[in-house]
Amino acid sequence: MKKTKKSTPFAEADMYKPVKDFFTGMGYTVNGEVLGIDICLQKDGVLTIIEMKKSLNMTLLIQAVDRQSVTGQVFIAVPRPLRPRHKDTKTVETILKKLGLGLIYVNMSSRPKSIEIIMFPSVDLKARGTKRKEQVDKELAGRSVDVNTGGQTRKPIATAYRERAVRIAALLETHGALSVKNLRHDHGCDEKTNYILKNNYYGWFEHVTGERSNAAYGLSADGISMLLDEAAGGDFMELIQAYRSDDDM
Repeated sequence: MKKTKKSTPFAEADMYKPVKDFFTGMGYTVNGEVLGIDICLQKDGVLTIIEMKKSLNMTLLIQAVDRQSVTGQVFIAVPRPLRPRHKDTKTVETILKKLGLGLIYVNMSSRPKSIEIIMFPSVDLKARGTKRKEQVDKELAGRSVDVNTGGQTRKPIATAYRERAVRIAALLETHGALSVKNLRHDHGCDEKTNYILKNNYYGWFEHVTGERSNAAYGLSADGISMLLDEAAGGDFMELIQAYRSDDDM
């Protein structure tokens, strides 16, 4: 009796790297986990969204259609079906076409994992332009390093806010206490710097001296621990190292 070959178990997040590598190779800027979106692609001023699932189900369809309020360019990415020419598979592809959604198959059994674009999105881009898109654009503008894995769960997300805070912490580690003016004018930090230091959401900073615009801030014990201890900053060590090696610092 012939044995059926078992597929190797994989998580949804395992599809992220092959998808990212594919689109990066096509000149896209790729970011994972952006305000609940699995993958955001940017190229020539156009935003494209990809939502991933281990199987094509109603939850994925609802999610993908909802993303069309952000941009008309929405793909769904699922593992390549065992029988891609089967009648049911073709029926699903027809439904996706009617919804204006793009479809990507990820061959999880190939080495390396391969990507196949089955169809492209077909929704009018001019119909987009909502508040939700503005929020996504703003979040993407605040990111410079992609350290998130699209589809990841139970793991902290490196948001634009956290990335700014990590950058400030890395600068304070290198240069010692600095004022908001120093951080902005001498080291290129943005207009959110004053808010991040005063709000101190993560507890990484402390007021050292001065008042108002002359106030200087340094690292708290928690900030030092986050930068030096992998147990505290392990989820973001790639981000920390990126800012430590930043030539502009």
